[in-house]
Amino acid sequence: MAEFEERADQLSLETIEATLVDGAIFKRAHQKLLGPGAKLLVGPRGTGKTHVMRHTYVGAMRSANAPLALYANFSRYLNLEPLLKKSPDALQRFHSWVVAKLLLSAFDFLRDKREDPIMLSQHNPLFDESKLQVLVSLLERGSGSDQYAEFGKDLTVGHVIDAVGLLCKKFSRKRAILLLDDAALSLADQYLIAFFDVYRLLKTETISPKASVYPGSTQYGPTFHASHEAEEVPLWLCVEDADYLKIMGDIASRRLSVEDTSVRLRIE
Repeated sequence: MAEFEERADQLSLETIEATLVDGAIFKRAHQKLLGPGAKLLVGPRGTGKTHVMRHTYVGAMRSANAPLALYANFSRYLNLEPLLKKSPDALQRFHSWVVAKLLLSAFDFLRDKREDPIMLSQHNPLFDESKLQVLVSLLERGSGSDQYAEFGKDLTVGHVIDAVGLLCKKFSRKRAILLLDDAALSLADQYLIAFFDVYRLLKTETISPKASVYPGSTQYGPTFHASHEAEEVPLWLCVEDADYLKIMGDIASRRLSVEDTSVRLRIE
């Protein structure tokens, strides 16, 4: 039987909607992500953080009564780690990469809503989707010096707040949530600290950042005090939980075909 890894950030929005189970732990996380205030979705790899975030995103996108929701995945920042050894401005480039990813999530939202992104691109010359995509792609390859100097260095958190405000106004949403997935892997401490500096700056009266993190290994840095700055939302189902077997059974029935299930049962 061939081995493969199915990642929730690669699934279609329709599949995400159809495959999240109704367990209490997932419902609570969903409600916390939709609610006001900064949140840290805490759990080890494979506990469903990405699935819950994307499910929250699609539900909010399709409900006029929900807050505006943007989703961005930062799993590729491992690719930027070599810059720390060869570029004196690596942290500044990382900052531009994070901001560019967030601005691209605004374009993704408009595309998922089947809306014309021209409202963003006409508002500010820095809201240029193609340039943002090129900058992100090149930085992830360890290059992009020219693009950073000509374009990326001018990107700030204020631009993200501005773009979110435009979308809230257009879609009549009173507040927004930013779903920052794979935000704190166990990689370079310098990047983790820089990321949570951005996270802290994103918090406003109308914007609530929500980041997925790993327990125990996330370095928040001297300016970010996790216990005071955000509420931790655990997403880690214990094997002794009374609903463990039911939830796992529901996951299997929703995400595996009859053929997959029968093959697995025969192997075991």
